[in-house]
Amino acid sequence: MAKFNPGTYHEEAQGFLDMVEVDVKVSEDKIEDIQVSEADSANVGSLAIKHLVKQMLDQQTADVDVLSGATHSSEGLINAVKEALRIAAGQPEPDEFTPGTYYGEGDGYKGKVSLAVTVDENEITDIKYRGIETPELGGQASEKLIQQIKEDGSKREFDVVSGATYTTMGMQYALDRALAYARGDEDPDAEPYSFQTDTRVDFGTGWLTLDEVQAILDNLEVEISFVDKQNRFLYYNKRRHQEDAGTPRSPVTLGGNVSDCHPPQIRTKVEGIMDDLHHGRRRSESMWYTKGNGNKVYLHYRPIYDQKGRYLGVLETVQNGKPFIDTAESSWDRTLHDPHVPNPFLGETAEDVNQWYQERYEAGIDDELQHAIEKPYIEASEGGPRPDTVSKATSKAKDKEETESKDAVSGASQHEHKMPNPMPKEEIERGRDTVSGPTAPH
Repeated sequence: MAKFNPGTYHEEAQGFLDMVEVDVKVSEDKIEDIQVSEADSANVGSLAIKHLVKQMLDQQTADVDVLSGATHSSEGLINAVKEALRIAAGQPEPDEFTPGTYYGEGDGYKGKVSLAVTVDENEITDIKYRGIETPELGGQASEKLIQQIKEDGSKREFDVVSGATYTTMGMQYALDRALAYARGDEDPDAEPYSFQTDTRVDFGTGWLTLDEVQAILDNLEVEISFVDKQNRFLYYNKRRHQEDAGTPRSPVTLGGNVSDCHPPQIRTKVEGIMDDLHHGRRRSESMWYTKGNGNKVYLHYRPIYDQKGRYLGVLETVQNGKPFIDTAESSWDRTLHDPHVPNPFLGETAEDVNQWYQERYEAGIDDELQHAIEKPYIEASEGGPRPDTVSKATSKAKDKEETESKDAVSGASQHEHKMPNPMPKEEIERGRDTVSGPTAPH
């Protein structure tokens, strides 16, 4: 009995940023060819798809493992090929869901949104909003969005509510997660995804795993964003307290045009900066502003290129400059600081310090629960603030520099030249026009 109905079957599934489209050619008993018309993301994604296509043809199955570092591209290809083979085999469409109630969470504009989604085998039978996100607008929008699904249980995507774009996107992400759990595509109890720790990338200046790269980026004292050559906002590091130091970021904005991540009144300026950097009319751009909480925020934009000089996109860095400004006129010795005091240079708050001490206490490291001390970091030095402290090495270098500078000007150390006598005080007071004789300046 034939395994497939011979022919070529076209299907598609969602990859990382785009749909992965496939044409699967089969004979009665064999997968003859798999053509992919969209390789989703460049570099890693396209390489992963080529590798998986070869595996599928060699093993004659779409049941292959996803590739680390290209999870979404891999899943897009696998799902598209599986669906094409199902149709080619004449198999009935399976039930979409395992009946039950599933929970999904997403990021709205300024907070979390959460949904409880109840399904039967093929439809959504109930949906409840569990988050509180921009209540004055997000709450109203959520009611309209919920009603869309209640009126049509086969609906899988919300229609965007005007004025609540990010709330809509956050709820869509939450719905997608809940339905993925209902389909069995994802395990709600699974540990967070981790890259293979034995895969190291050679950066030319050292080797790091992708886990280490992510940890480093997320612990920098600056906020980093990357916009690609098509002006798509593709990445930001998960720096804590971004709302205090810079601008809040949300995963729902990823993949969209960078101008859409900014208020309408400055979108034209943002587009102009990106265009100037892309076409070499600017080398870079820096600006700053003061937030309502008193933090002075510095923003820097610069174009970045690959090793062959090809334009990749724009790197934006954002940093709170207030800790540097507060200590600009002060100096102190290089002793350590009291760990009870939050470090403003790294964006720490009293809450961070208290959480750290709570974890130490619960782990049995500290016998008593300790708490943060609220005082300026400059006063938290174990040696105390020392405005006049300069290291001996620095002091000696400075004295030597001043001596050499004086010698270069006067030449007194090498020659017998003498400087003219200083101008008499009384002539200085009478003014330049009254000066005469040998004491007049030459």
